[in-house]
Amino acid sequence: MASIGSMADVLSSLFTTTYCTNTALTILFYDWLLCLDQEIACVWKAGDIFNAGSLVYALSRFPLMLGMIFTTATIFPLSAPR
Repeated sequence: MASIGSMADVLSSLFTTTYCTNTALTILFYDWLLCLDQEIACVWKAGDIFNAGSLVYALSRFPLMLGMIFTTATIFPLSAPR
């Protein structure tokens, strides 16, 4: 059986991971919202929406956001399982 000290270390590490993940997600979305008007002007309204630059931008930007949301949802679920 694990000692109380090692269980406390595990819980502390879990809370630290959860807080860091939530902080990273918050900073990611804050940065995205700050740059949204520039993104729309430079990437999506620059003529042809489906060009190589917008494709590379979308493939590098949106999977990161979806991955962070998935990670946050799995580490810090919105409801407790029954």
